[in-house]
Amino acid sequence: MLVNKYFFVDFRSVDTALNIRNSGILNMFEDIACLHAQRLGEDISKSDLRWLLTGYRVRIIRRPRYGEEVQVTTWSKDYKNVTATREFELRDSDGNLIVTGWSQWARVNISTKDLVRLTDEAMAPYRSEPERTNFGKAPRITEPAEQELIARMTVDWRWMDNNRHMHNSYYLDAVEHILPNKYAAALTDCDFDVVYKQEIPLDANVCFMLTETDDGWTVSVKSEDRSVLHAIIVYHRH
Repeated sequence: MLVNKYFFVDFRSVDTALNIRNSGILNMFEDIACLHAQRLGEDISKSDLRWLLTGYRVRIIRRPRYGEEVQVTTWSKDYKNVTATREFELRDSDGNLIVTGWSQWARVNISTKDLVRLTDEAMAPYRSEPERTNFGKAPRITEPAEQELIARMTVDWRWMDNNRHMHNSYYLDAVEHILPNKYAAALTDCDFDVVYKQEIPLDANVCFMLTETDDGWTVSVKSEDRSVLHAIIVYHRH
């Protein structure tokens, strides 16, 4: 089952060169995923069940710019046990494919924090399409052994969402605000992967650890004492 929605690339979603920021792409993806669930009768204002994001893979053919109207398409790819995968396509006004996305989600009862097993009956309305994909097997992403501390921050109420932890797209904003200039200047030409490990609660103190790789760099977001890994963001230069 395909779901489509048109988005205008607005001023708040772009960088100083008027190219869409990575968080702007993720916000479009999240909005249409929520629209899909809402159309199928899921209502977070009336239920404790949530889809919690565990990871993204985003590949950028051409980065949209301010003022463009783009079409975003999403579909449920498949599911197993307590996790489901969803893909996205972003096309320009001429119908050209310019961004692809893959994501993984876990079904959780937000009150009890228990994972919820995905049954065929529960997933039937999503009409998953296992053969429709722009991606191969997802690579295993692990925390680098060698890392350099580049910044610290306190996660206050401005970063919170309805689930009472740091919102998914804000991880990208936080990381990209504190990157050294040589990395920040190269963001436009990068694909990226995100793995969410442990939620960041209100008033948590976190640190950002940087590792340069052969084709880009990796940032690990950790607790201040470095005992808890919150997320890994991997940037791949084109």
